[in-house]
Formats: sequence, structure tokens, C-alpha cells
Amino acid sequence: MRAPFSGVIQRNGSKVVPPIRLRMSAGIASPRSELHVYAIIVSACNLRVTMRRRDDFREEVRRLAASCAGLTMRQAARQLTQLFDDALKGSGLSLAQIGLMALIATSEDDRMAALAARAGLDPSTLSRNLRALERDGLIEIATVEKDLRRRAVWLTEEGSRRLQAALPAWQAAQARVAAILPADLLHRIAAASAALAEPEG
Repeated sequence: MRAPFSGVIQRNGSKVVPPIRLRMSAGIASPRSELHVYAIIVSACNLRVTMRRRDDFREEVRRLAASCAGLTMRQAARQLTQLFDDALKGSGLSLAQIGLMALIATSEDDRMAALAARAGLDPSTLSRNLRALERDGLIEIATVEKDLRRRAVWLTEEGSRRLQAALPAWQAAQARVAAILPADLLHRIAAASAALAEPEG
């Protein structure tokens, strides 16, 4: 007489007993039951292969995410921005706003196009950011009489006063960052960023 199937399948080192009872006829297992058992065995093997592939996929994604320069720089930029925004909170200005105001104050070319190029922003993004400063009376945007297609931007007296008042907090935040990130490292990052902005070829 053929020994009945034990119903024990190895899966990930553990014993699994499928919910099946072999139907016996004259002491012989039913062919349909044997096919059912075989299907369960095949399914268990396929499950192990699928789980192994899923583990390999997760490990590959984990390694790629851990070594991705883009994700690392984005996270560092968010943390730095938060540090500066917290330090500048008393001025009522964000780091992005102070950065734009500093560019406007120090630029010899007051055209919007020149400001967009220096800030590394597209015209629509620049216009959106400038509107908030204009609404608060910190900058003024005007059309040049000789060329109606040209617009110029400059700080108002209130804008200059607010920027000057924010300088101590801005300098303190930079000093805190400099204690962690050496100046030469920041220069190398800036140079690398400029190189990445250049077209390939």
C-alpha cells in the first residue's frame, strides 16, 4: 500500500501543513487529491522564488537610494533651508526671499531677465516669487519707458531696511553652517553645481 502524503511542505524553513485530506479508495490515494497536493507544492516553490526576487528588488532599491547624489543633496538642501528659515524667522523673511533681495540689491543689471539668470529661475517662477515681495512693498517692478518689453526691479526703502535688519541673523546662521561644512567644501559643491548646469557635449 502506498504511504499517504504527509501534508508537510517546507516554506522558508518552517513546516506548513496544507488543509487537505487525501481521499482513500481501497487504500489508494485519489488521483485528484494527488494533483491537488502537487499543485500546492508547485505554488509553495513559486512563492519562495517570488519572495526571493522581492528581497533582491528591495535590496537593489535600498542601495541605489543610499548612494543617489540627487536624493542626498535634496535632503541636505531641505535641512539647510529649514535652519536658515528658523534663524530668519524674526525678520519675517525666508531664505528664498532674502536671497532674491540680495541679488536685486547687488546686481548692476536691474532687468528681470538678468535677475532670472542670476537666480537660476525660469521667468514664471521668478515672477511668482517677486509678486509676494512687491505686495509687501519690499521691491518695485516697473516697465522701462524706452523699451516697453523690458521690466526692471529694485528694492524700495522698506526693502533695503528689512534686508539690513536681517543681516545679523543671516550671518549667524551662516556661521553655524560654516562650523559644520568647511568653506572649501561649499566652494566645491558650488563649482560642481555650475558644471552640472552646463549642457552635455
